[in-house]
Amino acid sequence: MKEVFGIRKLRHLQPKSIECFLRRQSHIVVMATGGGKSLCYQLPALVLGGTTIVVSPLIALMNDQVKALCDKGIAAAVISSSIEDRDNTDTMERLLGRNLQAQQAISGKIVRYPPIVLLYCTPEQIQTGRFRSILKELHQGKRLTGFAIDEAHCLSSWGHDFRPAYRNLGYLRDTFPDIPCIACTATATSKVIVDIQETLRMRSAPLYLGSFDRKNIFYKVRYRDALNATNSAKENNSPCSGIIYVHKREETMNLATTIASYTGLRVEGYHGAMKAADRTRIQQAWTSGEVQIAIATVAFGMGIDLAHVRYVVHWSMAKTVEGFYQESGRAGRDGLAAYSLLYFSKDD
Repeated sequence: MKEVFGIRKLRHLQPKSIECFLRRQSHIVVMATGGGKSLCYQLPALVLGGTTIVVSPLIALMNDQVKALCDKGIAAAVISSSIEDRDNTDTMERLLGRNLQAQQAISGKIVRYPPIVLLYCTPEQIQTGRFRSILKELHQGKRLTGFAIDEAHCLSSWGHDFRPAYRNLGYLRDTFPDIPCIACTATATSKVIVDIQETLRMRSAPLYLGSFDRKNIFYKVRYRDALNATNSAKENNSPCSGIIYVHKREETMNLATTIASYTGLRVEGYHGAMKAADRTRIQQAWTSGEVQIAIATVAFGMGIDLAHVRYVVHWSMAKTVEGFYQESGRAGRDGLAAYSLLYFSKDD
């Protein structure tokens, strides 16, 4: 834990969840945004060996997490539609232990890859016959260690980020009942929790429900006549990023232009109808700090774990209370003071 992850002490529900996974017991973890849910399956995966399959809804999120793990020396990989078929095939072969070495193009040296410990994929990937065959082969070879269902609220039609493919993840529990599964989320009403329990066959599994209180986030509500949050960002000399959420796609660009001229900050608009390459470019620029503010629809942000987000602004009212909590919780992941500003108008 200290050597690989650089963590001295476990927080919140991490000790209970990690111990449960190490005992190979399926369970559900509902923990506040920024509470460290990823460690609850990453650390046990490293300790237990074999391969843990992580199901995640967003390709950008998976790529970021895999890169962070590889930087720590952990053998992690991702299979997704954004990767060329040849590379996905190589990853699958490596997963099965059939392609653990490659020749470097420049030096000609043979490089041996370690077995994959954490494999990230989307719920749609789980539905393919090819991937299901791989899972069965891993299981027969006693190399399948566990399943981690990230953003598990996506499987519920009562949730604010419903994803139909998540509803089919019961296949994993039916086909591999002896393999432990952890379901993680930061936002789950009682109805969503029941959906998770039923879909993932976890009716009798332990449920670890944490506090939703983020004491370092200060909430403010203002009438929509100015964006004072941008002034505080302009005056802050430390690395600082912010998100401003809107409902309509056209608002992302219009507001980005207005705020950029008003503050002199680098601002970009972001919405789901943009080309994938443009979305990736903007998210990477925002993550690096090159872009200080992202004006975005809810298509931006799930799973973001950027430490120095100092504020999240809702220029338009969030569609649900759960959505507001999830979105505002992207601020203050470093534990320092952060702000959530909710703007309202006469029409709200």
